[in-house]
Amino acid sequence: MAVSGQSKNDASAVKPTCEQDSAAWLRCREEYGLAPEMRPADSKLATEQLKRLQGQFGETFGVARAEMNSLARRLAGTRCGVAIADARGTVLHYLGDPEFNAMTSGVRMSPGTDWSEKTQGNSAIGTCAALQRPVSVIGDGHFLACHRWLAGTAIPVFSGDGQLALVLALLTTARESDGCQRYTRALLEMTAQLVDRRAFLKRFASHTILRFHSRPDSVDNIDGGLIALGREQQVLAMSETARSLLGGIAPTARQLGELSEFLNLSLDEFPEGDAEPASVFDSRHGRRFYVLIDSPAVRSGAGTSGCANGHDPEALEGEDCLTSLELGDPAVADHIRRAKRLADENIPILVHGETGTGKELFAKSLHQACNRRDGPFVAVNCASIPESLIESELFGYKGGAFTGANRRGNVGRIVQADGGTLFLDEIGDMPLALQARLLRALQEREVLPLGGDKPVPVDICLISATHRDLRELIAEGCFREDLYYRLQGFTLTLPPLRERHDRIALIENLLACKSAPCQPPKIAPDAMRLLDRYPWPGNIRQLVTCIRTMVALHEGGCITVDDLPAEIRCCDRMQAIPGTEIDGSGPEDRSSVLHKAERDALLTTLRQYHWQVAEAAQSLDISRSTLYRKMKRYDIHPPRKTSPFA
Repeated sequence: MAVSGQSKNDASAVKPTCEQDSAAWLRCREEYGLAPEMRPADSKLATEQLKRLQGQFGETFGVARAEMNSLARRLAGTRCGVAIADARGTVLHYLGDPEFNAMTSGVRMSPGTDWSEKTQGNSAIGTCAALQRPVSVIGDGHFLACHRWLAGTAIPVFSGDGQLALVLALLTTARESDGCQRYTRALLEMTAQLVDRRAFLKRFASHTILRFHSRPDSVDNIDGGLIALGREQQVLAMSETARSLLGGIAPTARQLGELSEFLNLSLDEFPEGDAEPASVFDSRHGRRFYVLIDSPAVRSGAGTSGCANGHDPEALEGEDCLTSLELGDPAVADHIRRAKRLADENIPILVHGETGTGKELFAKSLHQACNRRDGPFVAVNCASIPESLIESELFGYKGGAFTGANRRGNVGRIVQADGGTLFLDEIGDMPLALQARLLRALQEREVLPLGGDKPVPVDICLISATHRDLRELIAEGCFREDLYYRLQGFTLTLPPLRERHDRIALIENLLACKSAPCQPPKIAPDAMRLLDRYPWPGNIRQLVTCIRTMVALHEGGCITVDDLPAEIRCCDRMQAIPGTEIDGSGPEDRSSVLHKAERDALLTTLRQYHWQVAEAAQSLDISRSTLYRKMKRYDIHPPRKTSPFA
């Protein structure tokens, strides 16, 4: 018997509060021989035993501990505690508010303690482990009288094969729990989703992973499903969200079968690494889903701005992730040096650079190098989300907050990033009306969902990025100056590829990434010369696409000039034409192909609008001041007039 005391009568007049508690009380009395007035035995695992038990869960336990610690930080000062237990109800990790800990002196909650139903009676932890579903036990719902001052909510976390792995619990006092059970349960459910997703991605990092959702913009969100695939498209595992999206599937690994049993999709016909989700249908119910295929080879090279020795920077740990981006360019090296010093200071960082220069990769690498690396990295492209949806996507909403809203609500991207890093890409394109809400959220460190009445505290590190001149947008009244100063604790500018001094090293490293796991092909000297001297208007994003094409087309283990895209070969022929050299010789590099093309485009537009600068600027979707600056740069002025800039 795991309890002390001899009495087993029903002296307590308290009755169970719900059907769930009634069944649990019956188990406590009939199966475990407990009585309400008993007290649990004071026993726990030895330190070495506890460490061995924690180690059995590998990375899953590490992920769960990081997320629950983040939840504890958000609830600081609210008389709460968080706990992680295994499938038997043994506490593996506990962290509580000091005031709450002082109140638990008569109840052991420390790691190594057994909180199963047979030992402690029904509780959030023990009953969740027994029923393998979300459970709340409040006050008098506890069988043992010594626990009736407690209130707890617990959520199960399953492994990819559908087996119960861990139990996540949020504990407080019965008095404190009045009226906030739905809120605490929502917080815990979100945390469980994060644990499930991050642990799944780590566990199956060496396998092809299919990401899917019923909405294309949610494929890579916390709500997206994950399916790990083996040989011949065998399904190895599914995340809990995936099973829910596919209709509540809860199979064991032996029952999963082939991918075609769930989705009408063949990987042989699906291009890996595509940036845009493709549409497929549920094989059994005909529902539409959007999918992305993420293979180990794609993860090792797609979108990288430098992967030393062919390794994916995102797979490296700590400072190695940032260091892997340094390939010999002085400007990039300086940014990395400064970023390392700022990594753990939680200073907002603004990354500026042309489209395709690797701003998101730099942000991810900085996240991996800081003390928040175990927390989530949530990226939001402010330019790709429709203006009508961006507010609900960022701040979340309560169920039924507006027509068409998900009845379960949406926590929002900012809350998803709690305990980690929020990356706001293309921040210059955020609607002006929404900038005030973002500023308030950053100042107050809390988010009020649409339709909600209680703000949600958040702890985030903020990194923003843009290719636009925010100072210019401020002058035009399109961007808030106070938000700008909130974002730019430190500003860095990533150089365009044409200005980097490490192009050859970058090409070689990307080639190694895109060829993995095979030996990368060599590049003929004349082909490398063209690649190095090409102006790369699309920057690193264009280079990645080019390398993928060359790897696919080359024969004989060597990439030649004939394997290069047509625009690069044509650029080489233009070098023979006077005035079109691409190496540039002046401060403005006016002879470059890229700048010549821009000057010609400006002239054509100005002539089309009869040199009306305001109309030409509107047609080009730039401000008048920007157009005037470009006219001065290229010495463009109306006919029969001297330069107005003289």
